[in-house]
Amino acid sequence: MNTFPDKSAIQYSEGTLKTIKRRASRHHTVTDVVLVPFDSKVGTTYYCDYTAQHTAVSSSCLPEEKIAPYRNQSVRIGWYQKSDVLWFHNPHPQLVSLEVDGEVIRSYEYSLKIAKDRIGIGDIIVYGFITIGWGIVYVCVSIIGRRSLKEYRKQSKINEV
Repeated sequence: MNTFPDKSAIQYSEGTLKTIKRRASRHHTVTDVVLVPFDSKVGTTYYCDYTAQHTAVSSSCLPEEKIAPYRNQSVRIGWYQKSDVLWFHNPHPQLVSLEVDGEVIRSYEYSLKIAKDRIGIGDIIVYGFITIGWGIVYVCVSIIGRRSLKEYRKQSKINEV
C-alpha cells in the first residue's frame, strides 16, 4: 500500500539550510528542516513522515543537536512527494537524504529503514480503521435488518387476521 521510492525516483534540491523549531506536542519541541533555494528568499520545509498521514511528532527528521552545525550552509536534499492512500493525504515533501559539502548527514538507506518501520505501522492503522469501519457497518445493518424483519412479521400476522 505505502511504498518508499527507489533511488532513481528521488528528486534533489540545493540551497541554504535553515531550521524552524515548533511545538509538536505539549512537552515536545521538534526542529524542522527548511531549504531556501539560492535564487529565492522563500524556503520549503521537509518532513520525515514517510506515510500518507502527516503527524506533528513523527515528522521531524533530525534532532536539533545533529542539524545545528550545518545551519546556514549550502546543502543538497533528496526528497519525494508521498502519494495519497485512501483518504489520507500528506502534502509535504519527504526528506530522504541530506548532504553538506559531499558529507552525508542523512542517507537514503537510513531513511529507507525508518520508512519501513513507519509504513508498517501506518498500514496496520489503515487496515485497522477499515476493519473497524466494516464491523460497524455490519452491526448496524444486522440490527436494522432484524428490526425490519420483526416489523415485517408483525405486519404479516396483522394482515392474516
